[in-house]
Amino acid sequence: MKISIPVRWRILALPLLLAAASVGFSQLAHAQNKIVRIAMPSEPGTIDPHSSVGGAYEIMQAIFDGLVKLDHDLNLVPRLAESWKQVDDKTVRFKLREGVKFHSGNPFDAEAVKAWFDAMLDPADPGVSAGKLKPVSKVVVVDKYTVEIQLKEAFGPFIRSLSIPHLVIYDVAERKRLGPKGFASKPSGTGAFRFKEWRRGQAIVLEANPDYREKGKPKVDILEFSFMPEPSGRIAALEVGQIDIAYALPGHQVPRMEAMPDVTPLKKRALRPIVWFFNMRHPILLDPAVRRALVHAVDMDLIGETILEHGGKVLQGYITQGAYGGLEMPFGYKPEYSALLLAQAGWNKNSDGIYEKNGKKLTLTAQIGVDRYPDILAVGEAIQAQLRDQGWDFHIRGIEQSSLEAGVQSARKTPHDGDVPPYDMVTWGHGMRDGQAYGPLTTAWSNAFGYTGSVGHWSNQNFDQLMAIAVKPLPEQLQLQAYHDAQRVMYAEVPGLPLYSPLWVRGIQSGIEGYRLHSAEQEYWEDLELNR
Repeated sequence: MKISIPVRWRILALPLLLAAASVGFSQLAHAQNKIVRIAMPSEPGTIDPHSSVGGAYEIMQAIFDGLVKLDHDLNLVPRLAESWKQVDDKTVRFKLREGVKFHSGNPFDAEAVKAWFDAMLDPADPGVSAGKLKPVSKVVVVDKYTVEIQLKEAFGPFIRSLSIPHLVIYDVAERKRLGPKGFASKPSGTGAFRFKEWRRGQAIVLEANPDYREKGKPKVDILEFSFMPEPSGRIAALEVGQIDIAYALPGHQVPRMEAMPDVTPLKKRALRPIVWFFNMRHPILLDPAVRRALVHAVDMDLIGETILEHGGKVLQGYITQGAYGGLEMPFGYKPEYSALLLAQAGWNKNSDGIYEKNGKKLTLTAQIGVDRYPDILAVGEAIQAQLRDQGWDFHIRGIEQSSLEAGVQSARKTPHDGDVPPYDMVTWGHGMRDGQAYGPLTTAWSNAFGYTGSVGHWSNQNFDQLMAIAVKPLPEQLQLQAYHDAQRVMYAEVPGLPLYSPLWVRGIQSGIEGYRLHSAEQEYWEDLELNR
């Protein structure tokens, strides 16, 4: 018997049929080509390591590699360097792997490493992470596969700092040939995957590097990074099998994923501290009493118990608890003290209950990158409500993380006199990718260790001097003392509001093996397998 289906029903059913077909085709493609699809919250502005300002490091770690890396236990392991030796306090010698080629076909050798250092440290066009290489004085090619790095002075964290994804080695010769824009569209590294295609607004596609240095790896053919800004969209795509790995999921969605038959949630506490950096050139925030009043007006413990119940952990200082060199600080929620500080600084409430001084309201706005960190917008909204209840004319402005980071980096490069960055406060999470306090304290807060300076244009000579001591090869007790004393300077100056360290949550489909979350946010894409 023939069954007639009304046209209206057939039209309504069409999207469902297409969705089912797409899942079927997806599974077929997986079986034939071993394609792994990853959904990310935002599209990076560039995947050129020389100029990337964030949001692309997960992808770049598939294309590029560094001299060394941190394993999942935060131990330093070889990558493009086969071995290394500390010749003296100011000299490190690296023995490079032989037979490695860039994706362009150009050879990887000591000359290529020297060219990379020279390009990153070029004063006319320094790499965005050049500050991390500032200790370097000279790079010497010893032989074809041996390179020696000479430092300006003894610098204890130097080798470990080379493990971070910001300092992956790119093909300088190819970048010169293509130009910066051309290279950004077709980058060349030595990683397990090479660039294939960038469908703007949709996806970045990488393919397996047939000449990868580790035989038998990578174990999948294609990595496809798609961009889905809404967490609900990423979870829905994961549930129906449209994607295999979903990034940046909120912690409260873990029970939902646990109930899905073919999905496993992965969780890992990040070492990354997320802080609201104060613009130290803002006429209101120039007053340390206002900065301290703001910190004591925010009840972060309440936010931790409610908004962060299934996610991040409230910071007790400017460095994540448990990280080497971190120090807990007794800020705390003290609204009466906050009000007293404002009164002493000349701020009084008007008839509307808003603080004013000399006829001007206590108006501040915090910029938030809404698509990078789980729960960050909800945290910002809660702080906004708390401050407004106490009489602050406080606002938040949510923007894409890539736009926020580009604006911050642009502001950091401007001259330090008479310039006001285009934000009052800005959310900045500094990855502790070497597992130590050194990274955030120097490159995010100091003006003495990099080309770009402090995110909030905070400058303190005493802090810089203490950090200069902390990075020297010292007995552990003396080194920790210098780190802690530097953070005590921060406690006195209050250059920002500590928020929380995020809980990274990702969902993976069944059949994905060899994928692990890393507390220092390092990826090992070559270990990824697809078995289904």
